[in-house]
Amino acid sequence: MKAILLSVFMLLCSQASFAQKSIVAGDMNGDNKLDIEDVTLMVSTMLGKRDKIGAMVLEGDAVKKDPPMSSSGNAGGHDYVDLGLPSGTLWATCNVGASTPEGFGNYYAWGETSSKFYCKWSTYRWSKGEYYELTKYNHNSGYGAVDNKTTLDLSDDAAYVHWGSMWRMPTDAEQEELINACWFESTRRNGVPGHKGVSKYNGNTIFFPDAGYRNDDYWACREETGYTESEGYYWSRILSPNSPADACILHFWGIYRSCGMFLRDLGMPVRAVVR
Repeated sequence: MKAILLSVFMLLCSQASFAQKSIVAGDMNGDNKLDIEDVTLMVSTMLGKRDKIGAMVLEGDAVKKDPPMSSSGNAGGHDYVDLGLPSGTLWATCNVGASTPEGFGNYYAWGETSSKFYCKWSTYRWSKGEYYELTKYNHNSGYGAVDNKTTLDLSDDAAYVHWGSMWRMPTDAEQEELINACWFESTRRNGVPGHKGVSKYNGNTIFFPDAGYRNDDYWACREETGYTESEGYYWSRILSPNSPADACILHFWGIYRSCGMFLRDLGMPVRAVVR
């Protein structure tokens, strides 16, 4: 492992010497910065398991690429797919911070717009350090200061902040509509486990990688960290109507997909929708 880490360091240094000023050296996932996700992908690359975008490498270093996913248009520089949904909602083809449908992208605590290494209550922006000390988005006095805000302000919406005014995070109702309007199957795209949805309305497709989530300083429910069955977790922009320490999510696991709730301090990917 020491040899691998040394090789990673040398490779990062090598990339730094040739990188253009507009490109972050060692940026493996295309989010224009160097973070823990890049280190994870770099180590996987050194082990010969994945290529730069996270796809599995086959024998002889030949990478088998899956056919392109459906794309219906572009808004603000990011592709979306029209699944023919009754609401007219248009979904992004990849996660915020990713450049491919199978890319994990960045992980954000709910209501935060910067990814970070430690995802826990003591580092959470809208808390004084505990789940019962909330400072924003709270409808229960037992959890801190009450403001009765249940929907993220656009300034706290990671999709809006990073992709521009044409995008935002989805509501829980839009997530529910999505899973009811598509046939989903657990599959792989370019070697990355995830869930592919096929629209019941027009046959267009969408893919959600099983990117797991960030809890404190470790990855949970991700295949390369030893989980036998990876899972996908995606934030909505809606606070839980039950516990204000939770927010609504979209969840994929094996043959299951559902809308639920999870702790706000955890780091999760964001799949945006067009505003």
